[in-house]
Amino acid sequence: MNTNTDHNSTENNNLKDKTILITGAAHGIGKALALHFAEQQAEVLLLDKDQAGLDQVYDEIIEKTATTPIQLHCDLSELTEENCKEIHDNILTHCKKLDALIHNAALLGKLTLLEQYPLDTWQTVFQTNLTSAFMLTKALLPCLRLSNNARVIFSSDSAGQQHKAHWGAYAISKAATDAMMKQWSEELAHLKNLRFYSVDPGPVRTAMRAEAFPAEDPNKVVAPETIIGSFRALLSEDYEAPSGSIVELTQKPN
Repeated sequence: MNTNTDHNSTENNNLKDKTILITGAAHGIGKALALHFAEQQAEVLLLDKDQAGLDQVYDEIIEKTATTPIQLHCDLSELTEENCKEIHDNILTHCKKLDALIHNAALLGKLTLLEQYPLDTWQTVFQTNLTSAFMLTKALLPCLRLSNNARVIFSSDSAGQQHKAHWGAYAISKAATDAMMKQWSEELAHLKNLRFYSVDPGPVRTAMRAEAFPAEDPNKVVAPETIIGSFRALLSEDYEAPSGSIVELTQKPN
């Protein structure tokens, strides 16, 4: 099921004291979400492989809000079960629960024909975009079960839904991610406090967008901050789309 979400539907959604883990939090959409959630007094866990970027987001949050985020320096392409256990233990020690796990991080890889696709790049893209999301979700389920209203949000893309040529491992990993999200939702449908979604944000001004469309004028693409309201709606207790939905976010013009 594909659905749209309107950022105005949950303007009063209270994020205070929510615990939210965001992967790919050092840049782009992840950074915008982290800053906004922290401003709303959520407890934010920042996961990224870019330590300098993490430090910058951390400093901005400290400067602008009354909250102190938790840094999780981690390369998802090299994620291990031991790493996952450390993150699980960190959450239970410092946060006691997890209200949202947002799988924002993604790797584009190469845009080329499948018959020319390098195996090492294929494996790195799938590990980053798909396998790490499976591993983190599996490891953090005990933390999510402790929340009264938990969300696991995966990153979707029309390239995966439309099976576009030349998009290689990226598109296929996104199609697989949507399938995995739906299976998580089906298997855990008995947990009424836990819902799963895939989110297709549409064209957003990020470094990966520029890498995929180098000739595009970035000023004609919306900034990450413009989709925050629509993204936040997913965390509301009264959000109407059923678990297992692929959500297309409503974008506001710059």
